[in-house]
Amino acid sequence: MASMVVFLYRLQFCAMAMAVIVIVIVIVIVIVIVASMLGTSAGFARGVQRIAHKVASEKVPVAK
Repeated sequence: MASMVVFLYRLQFCAMAMAVIVIVIVIVIVIVIVASMLGTSAGFARGVQRIAHKVASEKVPVAK
């Protein structure tokens, strides 16, 4: 029973991590699309990219 609880907990953690990764990717894609549609300056796009990369690297240690 205990092993089942641990397994479910790990599964939940993995699902949460995956959800966070997916959400971050979707947000980044949306920001990039909106920024390119608006035709904003390169400086803004670079700033957004830097923020997105910082958020991604904070949340996901792998995505460096």
